[in-house]
Amino acid sequence: MNGGLIPAGQLLTQLTFYHRMHYIHATRYRDNQGTNELTWNYRPDVELTNEHVLLIDDIFDEGITLKAIVEELKIENPASINCCVLLNKEHDRKVKDFNVDFVGIDVADRYVYGCGMDFHGYLRHLPGIYAIKEDQI
Repeated sequence: MNGGLIPAGQLLTQLTFYHRMHYIHATRYRDNQGTNELTWNYRPDVELTNEHVLLIDDIFDEGITLKAIVEELKIENPASINCCVLLNKEHDRKVKDFNVDFVGIDVADRYVYGCGMDFHGYLRHLPGIYAIKEDQI
């Protein structure tokens, strides 16, 4: 979840309660194209049984990848799993029976980048959130 690195880094510095931080990386994308197969580049390497898990990601677009990750992590029997995203893209193409628990801001259905989200693999590092003009897509 490369996109979650910047939002997670910014959020975690604000948390004042005792917690552990770990990285996971799963994707459905190959050559910038979505697929139906979830591939783990880095699985959790800590015991999740009876732990409270907060997944932090950049954007809740269709939710296919995030839902698949949650389903995989449920096998580990955590006490709870919550999902936090910086952006929620507003449209009706989201997966059924799955919602995120915490949303920073809702955005229109536009191609957005920056603050963890990429533009063709680049520009994740930008400190702001930018959108491509609708006539440039």
